[in-house]
Amino acid sequence: MNSVEKIINTFSYGGLFLTAAALVVSVICFILFLRSRTDLSTKEEILADEMDDHRKKRKAFIAFLVITALSAGLTASAFLVKSAASSFSYVFFPMYSTTRSGDTLSVSTLTEYETEVTAAPNVITEKATLSVGETWEYTFTAKAKGDYLLSIIDMADGLKLDVTIRDKKGVEIYAESDVRNYGVAVVEDMEKGQRYTVAVTATKGSGRFEIEIIEPKSFDIKHYTAIKDSIEHTDQCNLYYYTAPWDGVYSFFLTDVDYRCDISVSVPDATELLYEDEETATVRLTGGTTYAVRVEQQKGYCQYTLNVMRQKDTVDIGKIKTVNDSFEFCCQHNRYSFSGRTEIELNFQAGDTRATVMLMDEKGNIVYEGITVGGDQRVAFPDLEKNNTYLIVVASQSGEGEYSFSIE
Repeated sequence: MNSVEKIINTFSYGGLFLTAAALVVSVICFILFLRSRTDLSTKEEILADEMDDHRKKRKAFIAFLVITALSAGLTASAFLVKSAASSFSYVFFPMYSTTRSGDTLSVSTLTEYETEVTAAPNVITEKATLSVGETWEYTFTAKAKGDYLLSIIDMADGLKLDVTIRDKKGVEIYAESDVRNYGVAVVEDMEKGQRYTVAVTATKGSGRFEIEIIEPKSFDIKHYTAIKDSIEHTDQCNLYYYTAPWDGVYSFFLTDVDYRCDISVSVPDATELLYEDEETATVRLTGGTTYAVRVEQQKGYCQYTLNVMRQKDTVDIGKIKTVNDSFEFCCQHNRYSFSGRTEIELNFQAGDTRATVMLMDEKGNIVYEGITVGGDQRVAFPDLEKNNTYLIVVASQSGEGEYSFSIE
């Protein structure tokens, strides 16, 4: 259970406890009011006391009803807050779940949290007429960070153009000479909120032309594991910004891609690239750092799903005897910590799953090099420092698969 869940449960069950206590107190007070009588000698005093007693009973009954209603409301509120807060925790603190049964620990992933990007990229279209030697300029402010597609989509026969783009300081960031009809260029790494000027100069001929500037689609995906999106035009690059929750290995891969469409995924600024093909990028990321994940068009237009498989949190196995775990992607690293032992032996039951097992100290230094396991196998790590904390790292060699190990 993570810290957010503990806070949620403390609030909810604390509210239930206070509700029950208030209800008990109200019942006791009501009973005492009902039984309250005073021994009086005169008839007038008895009548006065009965009237006073009647008023007390009525007030007590009203108070009982009010406290009961408030108690019921507080109970319902506690559960509603627990439910809402749990949803908040799921979206904003996405975690891998662990369940304990006696001395056995099972680690599993949460259900995917999906989103769908339906907005098409913004397109700027401008028309102008030029003669030889004349220059036309257009200034715009970038609404998104990323790569912009610049196209001459229609121009008069015999017209030739030079195109340049300058930033707000007048520094030239792009230049292309002798641009003809349907000329296309990708201008990389333009900054959101910055002002840019497109200058078009006629070098031959005269007449009308039409220029098109397509902004990139960009999306923050740090709370999602599946993003449905699409490619609508040539040389399109969709950008997704992902903040790694902790140090470790992450995989970004594409599914639901039409076979007639070629698109690729990459994480250019990753700490380390572990595996890459056209539709998969498995990388090592640094916790707390935001990375740009690029999905780029190679051929055709289509819809797709970008899947995010994140590094599992490190699991403490100091008091665990058996661990059931799994790999969800190639090169995945699962980590287990322990301390207070001078040796440890693991009995793996991996079936067809192949993995590399290594031992690291708390600073990340490798204490024992990787040992390949598959099927049923024992792995022993002797001569450890009792006062040190160690990490057992189990890395996938064969993609997805389940495994378990007992600890001696």
